[in-house]
Formats: sequence, C-alpha cells, structure tokens
Amino acid sequence: MALVDVNICLGTAFLARSSSQLLDLRIDYFRSKLVQQLKDSSALAALVGAEAEIAVDGGPTAIRCPAIIANRHLISALQSLISGVVGAATGYFVTNPFEEELEVFRTEEESAQQHFFAFLSVRTLAGSDEGVLRNMNSTPLFWRTTHHAMLLAAFATLGRIFDQDAKSDHNIDKLIRVTNDNLHLLTKSGLAARRVASGSMTPAEANRYAADAYDMTVQDVRDLKKQVAHWRRLYEDKYRDVRHFVFAHKKTRSTVEQVLARTNIEEVKQLFGFLAGVYHALDQLYINGRRPVVQVRTFELPPNSRASSMSPGERVFAEGHEVLRMVTIPDPDELRSNAGLEA
Repeated sequence: MALVDVNICLGTAFLARSSSQLLDLRIDYFRSKLVQQLKDSSALAALVGAEAEIAVDGGPTAIRCPAIIANRHLISALQSLISGVVGAATGYFVTNPFEEELEVFRTEEESAQQHFFAFLSVRTLAGSDEGVLRNMNSTPLFWRTTHHAMLLAAFATLGRIFDQDAKSDHNIDKLIRVTNDNLHLLTKSGLAARRVASGSMTPAEANRYAADAYDMTVQDVRDLKKQVAHWRRLYEDKYRDVRHFVFAHKKTRSTVEQVLARTNIEEVKQLFGFLAGVYHALDQLYINGRRPVVQVRTFELPPNSRASSMSPGERVFAEGHEVLRMVTIPDPDELRSNAGLEA
C-alpha cells in the first residue's frame, strides 16, 4: 500500500483562509490512472469549469484548483469526488467533519441505548421467570454489580450527549453546529458527488438520483435545535440528577430515592428513541437525500425475532434473555414433565 500525502486548503469558501491558497493534492499511487479519471470526469468539469488545472510533471501528480471558487456546494462536491478517487486507488479516504461527528454521535447514542436495554433485559426476565431469578439469587453480588454497571454506563453516556460542558469535544450541540457549518454537504450536488466518489454511479446517474434530493436549510437546523431543547429539558429535569446524585456523587439514601422516584422507564425509552431518530434523519439525509424529519423511534420489547432490523437496544435485550436462559439450571422435574415422563 502506497503512502498518500493529502493537503487540502480550500480557502475562504470553505475554511475562511486566504483566497490565494490552492487545493493541492499529491498522490504517489496509480498516478496516470487517477489523472485520466479526473480528465474524463464530467463532474469535475462541471464543478470547477475553467478554473480547474491538472498538471502532470516529473514528480508526484498535482491536482491544483484555485481557491477563489466561491460556491461552497461546488467545493464540497469536488472534495467528495477527489476523496473517492483517491480512496478507490489507495484505500485512504478523506472524510469531512459532518460525517465524522455524525459517526461519533451514533456510537454514543447506541452505546447508551445498549447499556440501558441490557439492564431492562435482565430486570424483565428475572421478574417473569422464577428459574432465572432463582439462578441469579445464587450469585447476588455479581448481579448487583452488573445492574449498577449497566445503569452507570447508560446515564454517563446520556450525560455526555446532553451536557453542555465546555470541555466536551463531542455532544449533541456539537453535532448541530457541525451540521450548520456543513450545509453545503447536505444538498443535491453534495449527494451526487458522493455517489460518484463511491464508484456506485456515473456522474449522469448520480445527477438523476439526486435530482429530487432535499437541500437542508438553516431553518431545518433551527427546527432541530428546538427539538433538542425540548428533550434536553426532560433530561435535565429528571435524569441529569440520576447521573449526578446516584452515580457521580455520594448522596444520602433519601436523596437517591427522591431522584429515582421521579424517573420513568417509558420516558427514558422515548429519550433514546429521540436520539435514534436524530441519527436516522441526518444519516438518511446524507446518504439518500431524504428530508430530515426526526421521528421518535418506538422500541419493541421483547423484539420480534422475525423483524428485518432491530435497534442495538432491541438486539441486546433479546440476547440478554438468551444468555440468561442458557446459564439457568433447569428444574429436573420440569424437564421430565416437558418430556412427557412422570415426575
């Protein structure tokens, strides 16, 4: 695998730098093939027109494009196109801040969801299956520790998502800011360029595919902020104290009981459903150009095993039941009865 040096300077139109700076991409791998692909790409010509210059000298290939191009939509599409061509040849993909932040958000909301639903999995089966409960009571310290760890992990992660700590590098506010700063990616032209870059479509096919795609607006971001504010109030009113007073700081038993008395499992599930809905809306906008309508996901517990797709929470809920049943010692008389034998 060849080493790739990528230095992207997109000037005032993208990074508010000097307009004299150039986009300079040097590649020491599949040089001639890369240049030919770029020369043949109508997408590149449409993006940068007469401003584009492809120079092949005695050294590494240099693809230079003056940064005076003022249209951020075109720069986004050019960046996606070059990233895809380079990635296809070398395995090195240039990502963008929106894609990176959305992936961080996905891992956070799914992690919190998994920990909380794993807790629910153990709790519900122990409450409905006497054999499971009997088996758990034979190792009570382990299960008390496990319960605490699952809830601690769930509320710690939920706190990272909603808390507005200046020291936090990633939270839902950061996702909204990055979305607002990268609206040029969430457009017809941005989607078409990503499809071409992935190698799944020709420029003509990509333009047809993206013709009906949604162009996200500043108003869409404002609407998203309002929805986040609504769910943050719920978190702060009832569930931030669970993190602070139950797990992060040692409080009196009466304080802990007062905090927990205000909580509601169905409400927490709705909170996770909102976060899953935010990810799905932005992901589908970025991948398929769909309008970002946030729908609070409804979780089915226990999940339908024949469902085409389960959320991470539903999946871990089902797997938790499987594990508990596997480690439960069966009652000999029950086994004989099930087999049609006399007890």
